[in-house]
Amino acid sequence: MKRYTINHCPLSTVEATLVKKTVHSYHPNPVTNSTATPIYELQFATEKGLLTFEIDAFGYQTIPKGTKSVLTYQGYELISFKGWYPVEQKSA
Repeated sequence: MKRYTINHCPLSTVEATLVKKTVHSYHPNPVTNSTATPIYELQFATEKGLLTFEIDAFGYQTIPKGTKSVLTYQGYELISFKGWYPVEQKSA
């Protein structure tokens, strides 16, 4: 779920391994809207402990569990997982 707040947290970069992938159902208002929205989460093991981030469906499907790379994040927001997310366009 996209948060529409200003993120004042510092940018951090760590080595990480993707250890868990989960999908949750989110009901914005179960009374007026019965359709659930999927929330995709990735959990990474790092030297700072476990870190969990929401991600889009494409990123969720793209990164295999067990992948090791450099994780860049800012507070609750996943900025990049080097070589995997975001997908970089190759120039011709």
